[in-house]
Amino acid sequence: MYDFIQNLAGASIVRRHLAALIKSLSPVSFILDVGGGTGIYRDLWPYPSVYLCLDVDSAKLRGFVSKYPADKSLLADAACIPLHDKTVDIVVCTAVSHHLSDKILTLFIQESARVLNDGGIFIFLDAVYRPQLYFNRLLWAIDRGRCSRTREQLQTAVTAAYHLVHSERFSVYHEYWLCAGDKKTDCFF
Repeated sequence: MYDFIQNLAGASIVRRHLAALIKSLSPVSFILDVGGGTGIYRDLWPYPSVYLCLDVDSAKLRGFVSKYPADKSLLADAACIPLHDKTVDIVVCTAVSHHLSDKILTLFIQESARVLNDGGIFIFLDAVYRPQLYFNRLLWAIDRGRCSRTREQLQTAVTAAYHLVHSERFSVYHEYWLCAGDKKTDCFF
């Protein structure tokens, strides 16, 4: 049901933007999808890369495991990722930050930088809050996430730990911000 709703909400357009960004990256061996849910974008990543789907929702992870039994899943919190430092090539987080408080978002950004290899890439995507647009306010009113943010607020959070190497905005029903960054060498968390 979750995947069906995501597809109704425009996941195919989001998929095209993510796919273009992923295609531009060098081959990677270990991808961590934080808040990966049922793995709706798993198929964008090449095999034989190790793909680890981390989520706090065990029902969504069961959906992921049923679709991708060869991949790994991890029931854990984005604010405390149970992996060693510098073990991941790519950290990706799509449509999650609006479910995270400011404190948890900050902790997640710090944790993502901690587990990311030097030279690794952080990929982030979420809908942005545009209160001046009626339809945007309506969509946020029915969304379960209660921490909508402007693009500027999201960019401030991400750039605390990352230098942006890619940034784009596009619209489906929401306006989305997609970015990629490499870890700042001077960020110590």
